[in-house]
Amino acid sequence: MKDIEQIVSLCLEIDGQCAEFFQNLAAGAGIAELAGFWTSQAEREKNAAASWYSLLDLVQSDTPLTLFHEPAAVVQELTGEAKNIGKLLARSATSQKPTEQIALAFRLFACKLQPSMLKLRRFYGFVRPGDENQPASGPVPELIDLMRSLGIAGPELEILGEVVVAMGQQTRDLAADSTRDALTGILNRDGLFCALNTSAFLAKRNGHHTGLLMIDVDQLAGINASRGQQAGDAVLREISRTLGKGLEENDVLGRFGGQKFLVFLPQVAPRGIEPLAEGLRSAVERTLKKSIPATVSIGACGHFFTGDTDNELHHLLTRAEATLQEAKKNGGNCVHCQAALT
Repeated sequence: MKDIEQIVSLCLEIDGQCAEFFQNLAAGAGIAELAGFWTSQAEREKNAAASWYSLLDLVQSDTPLTLFHEPAAVVQELTGEAKNIGKLLARSATSQKPTEQIALAFRLFACKLQPSMLKLRRFYGFVRPGDENQPASGPVPELIDLMRSLGIAGPELEILGEVVVAMGQQTRDLAADSTRDALTGILNRDGLFCALNTSAFLAKRNGHHTGLLMIDVDQLAGINASRGQQAGDAVLREISRTLGKGLEENDVLGRFGGQKFLVFLPQVAPRGIEPLAEGLRSAVERTLKKSIPATVSIGACGHFFTGDTDNELHHLLTRAEATLQEAKKNGGNCVHCQAALT
């Protein structure tokens, strides 16, 4: 079984357990409003499980997809959570007191705040727009309001619910921060490769021609030496903003490292790559001329994904690096483009 299959299978197992958990609570609830809430949550988990089944079919029908740098650690993490939720499931079968049921539910929602599950849900949203599930902490505020309206909201339960809500927001923020470059706000190397894998996967499925641009700042070392690192940082921020303005919503922009940026074009005509790259180059030159003059060199290449996306991305990056070096050899502040290999 591929790593991604095992991860999706564990997510499917977890949501299946959660559906049964809420069915147990609904069966034991003595308050109609609370039973209705548990029933709605059981249906939500069943729908989530259906999404995992669809995603499992998707990853089984294609070449391996890399979304996690350490899939073994993700498997271990999700396996542990499945065991924890299994213990809560066993307790839910005999739970009838409203306060006990709510406390168990809060613990379950906390268990489901897994960054791995959030990442997979975001990926599924790219593949099936509109089908991604809300984060696991979503129903917690609704449950807090319900227990208040029923008069069973003791201080301990309220604090527990608020802690779970805060944990949910923190988990989402940390997941977002871990993929963003602190200086420029665009994708960092980890976020970039996750996005590249996803976009290449979809381009292959849809039969789209793609493009990759590797961009290097020509004068950054000199700017750092003559004006200081703060000036160099300002140049990097301005270049990232300028590049972003020249791209489409589905294009991928990230900081590859140091003074290099990457742009992935998931759907572009072969003849459209060089003009787009030239437009970005001239926009950077024009914009930076107003503050700290700097230019960029761009290596560009096209590609049709037909096989293993991981291997093909590796070769595409190698080609982009080679074309960038050709641009640098030509004196910088220029574009060197290579067509798709056939």
